[in-house]
Amino acid sequence: MKRVALSLMAVCALCLLSLGVRADDHDKMLKEKFEFKSEVWIGDTKVEKGMYLVKYNTETGTMKVMQGDKVIAKAKATVMMNEKDFDSDALLTKTTSKGEQLIGLRLGGQKEELTITENVASSN
Repeated sequence: MKRVALSLMAVCALCLLSLGVRADDHDKMLKEKFEFKSEVWIGDTKVEKGMYLVKYNTETGTMKVMQGDKVIAKAKATVMMNEKDFDSDALLTKTTSKGEQLIGLRLGGQKEELTITENVASSN
């Protein structure tokens, strides 16, 4: 009986540790729904206007633009903290020969601004 109780306690401890790892990974991810009000280029990937989930991994410095489970585009980015919250979401772009190239995102209601440092090939 003692052996069963010890085994049960060990299984419970492992479950708690695995929950801690998942929570830790979740804490390293910044996620925000973002409306692209116009089409933009992220590297060689054209992103049509629409609603997307933008994920930023603080550990790897990788930003992913996703539609459902599908990764539409990826880029290396950094997070800049500003003193005041932004009033609304904003796409920061520069004009290129292809069209508007995404260089950053401002997150409305937050102090964070994602600045793209390097484009990464998407997995399309």
